[in-house]
Amino acid sequence: MKSRKDKWTEEENQMLRSIVLEHIQMGATKTAAFKRAASVLGRTSAACGYRWNHVLNETEVPSTASTQLQLPPPKEYVQTSTPELDLDKVILFLQQLKENRSTDEDTNEKEALLKERSHLLEKKTSLEKIYLEKKENYQKLLQQYETFAKVLNESQELIGERSVH
Repeated sequence: MKSRKDKWTEEENQMLRSIVLEHIQMGATKTAAFKRAASVLGRTSAACGYRWNHVLNETEVPSTASTQLQLPPPKEYVQTSTPELDLDKVILFLQQLKENRSTDEDTNEKEALLKERSHLLEKKTSLEKIYLEKKENYQKLLQQYETFAKVLNESQELIGERSVH
């Protein structure tokens, strides 16, 4: 959970403005821009969206066309050559991506379950040991009780015989 930040600095405003305008220029959604800004600024995407829509965007309402003319293309997204893409390649890529993700997710889930199983087995062994100790203690107490009851009965019988004579 991110800690609460109340006051926005001018540097944060400028960073948010830059990220949102960059995403608009690339044709990406504002939601994606708010998520990226949130990770960079250490704020929630909702806070970034609110700041953009209710504070920054009211003072600066750039049109998409003029924004594209004002901003240089981002360095990280510049491609020197465009590979040939067709629908079959895209579908194949997405299927492979899905398989890899599910495999990674399955592996992570399997590891977590194995750790949990190991922990539960250790706990079971510990509880079994405690149970056996308690059972043994109970058996000893029961045997002592029976011995004590037997001695008590014998002493009552002896006392009873003396009072008769």
